[in-house]
Amino acid sequence: MTVKDEKTFKSVAEPVEVSKKDLKPHNVEQWEINLIGNFLLTFFHRKLIGPHNKWTCLQSLVQKEYQEFLTADLSNRLISLNGTDDIGVMMKRCGFLKKIDCVKLPAVYTVRSTLLLEFRIRKLKEHDKRRINPAQNSLSTSAGPEDILRNLIEGEDNPILEENYKIDENSPQLGLQYQGTLVQRRLSNYRPTNLSCYICQLNFSTMDSYEEHIQTHNVENDFEFLKQLTVNESPIFTVSYRLCENSHVFCFIIETNMENLIIEKIIIVQTRSMFNVDNMRGSYAMPANGRDEFYLDSHMFTMYVEQPIIIICHPNDNKDERFIEEHHFMRALEFPKVNFAIKPNRLPMNRTFKTKFKLPDYFPPMEICNISKDDFSHSKLMEISHKFKDYINEGKSLQPQSAGHIFTTLLQIEDVDTTKKYLGLLHRNVWLRNFGDDFSMKLNPKQSMNVESILSVMDEVLIVTKDDIKTGESSLTEIMMQSSEDLSNQGIYVAQIIDISSGRVSFKYCRNGRSPLSLKRPYTILFRPSRLQLRYQYCALQLLPEVMKYLKKFLFPDTILPQLPPNNFSLDLYNKSIASNPEQTQAVINIATGPRNDATYVIFGPPGTGKTTTVVESILQVLKRNETKILVTAPSNSACDELALRLCKTLSTIDLSRAIVRIYAATSESRMDTVDELLLEHSNMYKGHFYPDVQVLHEYRIVVCTLSVVSKLVTGKFGRTENGKAVFTHMFIDEVAAATEVESLSALCTILSPESSLIISGDHKQLGPIIKSKRAEDLNLNVSLMERLLGLECYRVEPHNGNYDQSIQTRLRKNFRSHPAIVKLYSDMYYGGELEAKAKIGNVSLAKRWHSAPNKNFPIIFHSTNGKMYSDKQSFSLYNSDEVNIVMNYVKDFMYFGIDGKPILESDIGIISPYKKQYQRIREELNMRKWYQIETGSVETFQGKEKEIIITSFVRSGTSSLGFLQSDRRLNVTLSRAKSLLILVGNAATLSVDFNFEYIIKKCKHHGTLVGDGKISTNRTLEAITKTIKNLKLNDQNLTVPTLKRRSRGSRGLRTKKKAESIACHITDWINSSKSESPEPSLHQQAIEARKQLPKAVQSVQTEKRVPTTTPQKILKKAASVIKNGNKTSKINLDTICNEIVMGNIDLKPSKEIVSNVAKRRRRCRAKISSAKSDMNKENNKPI
Repeated sequence: MTVKDEKTFKSVAEPVEVSKKDLKPHNVEQWEINLIGNFLLTFFHRKLIGPHNKWTCLQSLVQKEYQEFLTADLSNRLISLNGTDDIGVMMKRCGFLKKIDCVKLPAVYTVRSTLLLEFRIRKLKEHDKRRINPAQNSLSTSAGPEDILRNLIEGEDNPILEENYKIDENSPQLGLQYQGTLVQRRLSNYRPTNLSCYICQLNFSTMDSYEEHIQTHNVENDFEFLKQLTVNESPIFTVSYRLCENSHVFCFIIETNMENLIIEKIIIVQTRSMFNVDNMRGSYAMPANGRDEFYLDSHMFTMYVEQPIIIICHPNDNKDERFIEEHHFMRALEFPKVNFAIKPNRLPMNRTFKTKFKLPDYFPPMEICNISKDDFSHSKLMEISHKFKDYINEGKSLQPQSAGHIFTTLLQIEDVDTTKKYLGLLHRNVWLRNFGDDFSMKLNPKQSMNVESILSVMDEVLIVTKDDIKTGESSLTEIMMQSSEDLSNQGIYVAQIIDISSGRVSFKYCRNGRSPLSLKRPYTILFRPSRLQLRYQYCALQLLPEVMKYLKKFLFPDTILPQLPPNNFSLDLYNKSIASNPEQTQAVINIATGPRNDATYVIFGPPGTGKTTTVVESILQVLKRNETKILVTAPSNSACDELALRLCKTLSTIDLSRAIVRIYAATSESRMDTVDELLLEHSNMYKGHFYPDVQVLHEYRIVVCTLSVVSKLVTGKFGRTENGKAVFTHMFIDEVAAATEVESLSALCTILSPESSLIISGDHKQLGPIIKSKRAEDLNLNVSLMERLLGLECYRVEPHNGNYDQSIQTRLRKNFRSHPAIVKLYSDMYYGGELEAKAKIGNVSLAKRWHSAPNKNFPIIFHSTNGKMYSDKQSFSLYNSDEVNIVMNYVKDFMYFGIDGKPILESDIGIISPYKKQYQRIREELNMRKWYQIETGSVETFQGKEKEIIITSFVRSGTSSLGFLQSDRRLNVTLSRAKSLLILVGNAATLSVDFNFEYIIKKCKHHGTLVGDGKISTNRTLEAITKTIKNLKLNDQNLTVPTLKRRSRGSRGLRTKKKAESIACHITDWINSSKSESPEPSLHQQAIEARKQLPKAVQSVQTEKRVPTTTPQKILKKAASVIKNGNKTSKINLDTICNEIVMGNIDLKPSKEIVSNVAKRRRRCRAKISSAKSDMNKENNKPI
């Protein structure tokens, strides 16, 4: 036995009772380190060891769990090599054991944290490699004990499990488009790496250069690589695909007539990466029958984006020559569709929707178009309309008699301003590409224009064959303000956009008897906005004066007398939890027994307060009443889906014929894959989209659809019987604060009657409507119906006691969604601290059990990073690669290690980013790992949703402006989506220029959850700090050190004074070095220690007040008195400022003059201290 082994034996012999003679000398192998490392990680991930307990754990607990963890075969293997399978010996030999403490019973193990964490990082990387490429099956840190045993004893590789997919025999075999072939010589010196293009045989040194090269292969650079290919009459391969049954998988089929081919790689080119198909097989011979197939998840492909599939092969007898062939694929639908087993009472497809009148174009009048040249100035608007003049003079206050006119004018301003934005998108000499019936074109926008913020799906493409089109604003506007029929008569094709991405626009052209578009000639292209929704709104406003006589009580309720709720009214609740919430109960009773018919009933529901629960229960209670019919609507599909799904689940247990139907717009067909099966069965999309006949819809008790769908159905006389009587007794509008009042009116004007009841719900402090015209927004077009009503006297809340008229509104305050700390954060920021956290703490405490949580009681983490921000070439959409990596690190931690030893579901995680390019890049990273159920998107897509874990990437870094990140409503939605854990990723120094972000970051810093590069910069504090430095007066009166009669007191006094001056020097040193990334560690520690010991000394040196001094103690005493009693003469809180400087929270960049002056004063300080020391030494004849 070696000396090392003897020491090992002595360190573990007593507690584990291992016989000395049984131990064998043995150098541990990698699989043993993997085995023990994996075992110890189970303790770390369950927080049984970690920094919180100094990496110690009871020996008895470790041994007990080790015996359960170890298999019999592995135990025998360890004993044969080591003479024992004891955990103490194995931990020591593998390097994980720091020491065993047996002095105090019970005995404990102390783990080497650095080695275990290094092992964990390696394991995470190997997990990730295997997730991306399942073919990698080497013995790794991610292998479990059984895997290790199988590799060791059987000596066989673990088989890669493949799902057996069955091709849908009813699906057609659709071909990909052949693009060309390249014959290429193999480079002998090329060795592929992680940053290499196997197609071009090129290696890259940086990720940026690699991603830039990939763009030459994809749609972003218009497939530049195709210029190197030759289009042959007969390609080597034909590639096609079919759908698989009841799955999200495509089966791709490749066929060839060429014999003896070796397939090297099949590559799918994505936005910034390349995906290798069937990596597990490596190079392989093409089957003898010339046919092969591979399966890919449909999520690998972006909707409406043309993506290359490249096949690289070589003849079996000539490895030096390669064939590269490119075929293109475009995913145009959510394929494949799943067949549902549920067979409820469906909408009949044989009776479809028919319009009763033709919708006019409602182009804005020329007088409005002409005023746009003056930016719709108030004076010009007031000249053309006395009603608008009154509106402006009365402080933009709406009146019943003029509301229709005002809204029409505002809508026309929005219409004209929106159209003007499209004028700069004129494209000449455009060559089109086609893919089946779809066409696409490359955008070449002006650098000053953000194309993606202008164009949207459903906008129109005007394809002009003339070359002499005039480009003046008036000429282009004249073309845009013409109907499709008139344009067609002038030889202009009109198409509709179906997708905008990667710098290309895809559109669909319906010939309608016209000649097809030729790909052999260039065109001039114009874009114009889709005005369909505006036309619906114009139509409703035209009707408004006629119906205002009975809509006035809903839109302009007068002062009304409060009513008490009915006495002794009992509810048989479907959702029993409502009974414990007085606000929810009050709302349900008021609505079920009425509601009052002389005003709109308002439910104000901040995030997580059970607004949707209250609305659903109210609808179900109203349904109990005979002869009631209910229209439920909202601005968004997500809000309608949530309401409809909850209603369907409850109504499925009730025997009620034709109880509910959910009506979707035609554009929703592309997202069928994401809609719940039960909801589809109660909708108009159970077997492809169709609009049902209006009279069929009138037979249902509850109809759920968006406001825009209501507007369309109204053109078929939806909501009215043949004799004009109203069909619906109750109308619910959810998330009403997210719609303009005009959008709400487009449904209200034809649905409500004098006998109807209107209930609206929402939160005007979350995301509101989107207005493209700044002038229209300034004139209050963006104000929702809810926001305007809550400003009326009858809906007023008493400021001193919070009372309000409970007969016409309910204000929900109890939050049942989130952890109390999360609730308190956005409640204090946006709701005056009124929200009460009522969620069961056990259900929202993931952070308490998460091994990486900085503070188990504060589940809000701000991860600060100084990442570089980039702008997309085709638009102003931003992305930040460093933040993408940080977000993915958190996701990988959750998905690979879970929380408390339990897995995290993909559906539990949501990732938000305000910028499209950022969440698209994150989506690509997730798709590479097949995490398709982790939802990513903008803030808008997450409104109304909730997730256990929310991770947000703010992107902006190093900019002076935060853009729309400074929107209170947007940030409110972002903070309020998380139930258990909120992780915010961004540049703290950049974001903290905004008050709200600074508040969040400081909260995290206070609770110890500010991680990463947590440097904060505050512009508001900067001014105060600069002023303080200017007023820094270290004059002789402040620094006088009198002759001390008593040596002991003098020594103490001088040392105290010296510390005070030293602190001042540290502060100025800190200011002078503020441009560096961080202060020196020693300086940092000194400053913190100084703050703890002598905060008042710092104040005495920093303050501009001249304090009479006789001894250093009196200086400190007087300074402390000034601080304690409040320095009333100073406008600056010097104590707070000083604290911020010393703690390093201020990223201060003073002027050169200030730095110079401070340096001079610091030198004078040191000179005074040196002189005082010299005098004291002479007096005491002894150095201090």
